[in-house]
Amino acid sequence: MTKRAIRLALAVALMLPVSGIAHAARAADPADCTAVETADAMGIGWNLGNSLDAYHRGGKAEETAWGNPVITKELLDAVKAEGFTTVRIPVTYIGHVGDAPDYTIDDAYLDRVQEVVDYAYDDGLYVVINIHHDGGDDPAGGTWINCAATGAEQAAIQAKFRRMWEQIAARFADYDQHLIFEGMNEIHEHGNWNTPDDYGVMKNVNAYNQLFVDAVRAAGGRNADRILIASGYNTNINITTDPASGWQLPADPVKDHLMVSLHYYDPYDFTINSDTKTGVWAWGEQAVKRGDKALANHTEVNTDASMRKLHDTFVTKGIPVFIGEYGAIDKTKENKRNQGYREHWYRYVTKDIKAAGGIPVVWDNGAPNEDTFTFVNRKTNSVGDKRLLKAVKDGYNDAEKELRQEVKLTQTKPLPPGEVARVARRSGCRR
Repeated sequence: MTKRAIRLALAVALMLPVSGIAHAARAADPADCTAVETADAMGIGWNLGNSLDAYHRGGKAEETAWGNPVITKELLDAVKAEGFTTVRIPVTYIGHVGDAPDYTIDDAYLDRVQEVVDYAYDDGLYVVINIHHDGGDDPAGGTWINCAATGAEQAAIQAKFRRMWEQIAARFADYDQHLIFEGMNEIHEHGNWNTPDDYGVMKNVNAYNQLFVDAVRAAGGRNADRILIASGYNTNINITTDPASGWQLPADPVKDHLMVSLHYYDPYDFTINSDTKTGVWAWGEQAVKRGDKALANHTEVNTDASMRKLHDTFVTKGIPVFIGEYGAIDKTKENKRNQGYREHWYRYVTKDIKAAGGIPVVWDNGAPNEDTFTFVNRKTNSVGDKRLLKAVKDGYNDAEKELRQEVKLTQTKPLPPGEVARVARRSGCRR
């Protein structure tokens, strides 16, 4: 499928307005909104990373454990003021869950999670919460969701996982669809970030997603129609979209209310690798042509290919893709021109995510050093790099403008073969 065809399919599906991109006020009750309609309404998202997901190794999860300050309402107010319309709040529960068989979550800890959720929810933002580093690759530090475990150990993991979601869903049962649940984060076989060799590992990941959906749907209240996000294997696009991997979307008794969670940090040597010998500070076809320190085997066409995979696998079937994390660290200390390449990467990737039918949620770890993903300074409650934020917004708006142009084309030209309008967007779902 060509890039234009992807945009056309999405444009027709959403029936975007042609007169502007301003979001309407928060709908009083978005209960009738499908996952596709909700995805359109969620806009640009921001991660409250390394706070409620932080933990002391071998101890407990604690929001200041990794150096970020205590979360305040003023921070979330600032996030909204900067134009973000979705906030993802990763949550780790290590050290705050009781023993079997009840696996009771500490009330005080869940109270704090709810308090932070309310900061964003009461501001009219979409809020996404999950179970985060409990599934990390750090068993010595307390992580426990081990998808490679077998027998009684695996049974206990699944029982605990389900009980935790039963409690979380019950706590938030009265919250409307502006609160969204994401089952887990980057679950993978410990020490192996690639496709697992043992199908039992993938089978367990599929089981976690199903347990998550079943637990939430049975919890009552607004959970009956809440939008839920199933996690791809290690949130990896290539593995999750590969039919041979065995990853499966969970069954949901509620039609059209599931999304899939995936992350995008490609290419690694540009986005994450801070080693000045093996990492690169430039990205894109122009960087390669200029001879800057970039990867010739990963440019814009590779990003296009990744987004085409998630579009063809999920979006065409009415399943939006929640890109719950994407980002590239600051390497301007190595070369000042990294600033321009980061801006280009964020604008291009954001545009591609939106054009493919995804929800772009930038990763922000709050780190105050050069190896940072930070957008919002959590001590001053202000954006430190407005040019980078502008790049994200420009990428999102670029995609919406192109989508509106495609809608105009459909008003005078017949749809190409195979491109069928799936759903008309309801204005009440969009801000």
